[in-house]
Amino acid sequence: MLSAIIAYFIITLVISATKADEVFIGCYSYPGVLEGQTMEKMPSADISCFNHCIASDWPYTLDRVVPRNDGGLDRYCLCSVEAPSVEFMVGNADLCSANDPSVVTVSANVPRWRWTDDLDRTCWGVDGGSPSLYHPVNNALECINICSRYALVVYKDNNSPPGCWCEGFRWWEETIPVTCGFNVAFTYEFKFWETQPSSVAKRQAREKRLSKPENSRSYCLNGMKACNILNGEGLSYECIDVSTELESCGGCLHGEFGKYLNKTSQSVTGIDCTSLPGVTLSGVTCSDGVCVSSSCEEGYALHNGACVATLN
Repeated sequence: MLSAIIAYFIITLVISATKADEVFIGCYSYPGVLEGQTMEKMPSADISCFNHCIASDWPYTLDRVVPRNDGGLDRYCLCSVEAPSVEFMVGNADLCSANDPSVVTVSANVPRWRWTDDLDRTCWGVDGGSPSLYHPVNNALECINICSRYALVVYKDNNSPPGCWCEGFRWWEETIPVTCGFNVAFTYEFKFWETQPSSVAKRQAREKRLSKPENSRSYCLNGMKACNILNGEGLSYECIDVSTELESCGGCLHGEFGKYLNKTSQSVTGIDCTSLPGVTLSGVTCSDGVCVSSSCEEGYALHNGACVATLN
């Protein structure tokens, strides 16, 4: 046991000398947020789950602290490539600060980004709203990826995807600090003063994470495909049902996440059904991974579910 603890602290010291930026994602209910996965008990509660996860280049960290009857604490960690489902988010993040065993703290490693205030896990009221454009997103990291200075993430409830505001100034400081939960702003700041990591370093980090055997990881649930996001540099993906997705029918439009590292694995390129010649936007669907047309533009005729140009 002692040797294991020493080894973990050595890893922590090495990581502290490298670039790692932990940002708070939210407080989530246990065990629902695990979605069937199992957390690993740490040799000591003093070990950082975040450092434990980024040592293997995992983007998300799930951290649960359980009080023991003898007054001590046990720490459990789970490293993940997938953002937690908003379905399991709790409305009071203070539970995560109180070592409540019914919740899990979720954080992420986002280079050159940080929580905007010294009061970690303190959110802000959004009375009056934001003066900038609202973006619907799937998770906090997706919001951070599209913003350049400040990123604000607001969760309406457990049944709705979060909203994102990209800001140029800290207008929210005109409101009041509040407990993180629903209908408040999770605020993140880009550290523009830090040196940009080289493309080589980013590529090495990506390949390190993706080089793990495919059968040792599952990016998406329920048979969905992990598809690369356009301009994501191979670092980002979204889970898509390619059997029905109209704009990525039959496969991933920009390639399947991680496939390029496996020389024996082929990735089927999907089709954007809406871009096929002659189809109408309301007259085409994706069924079992195949584009099927039901109506065509002028100059095209419907033939076996496809639009074929007619001869003049």
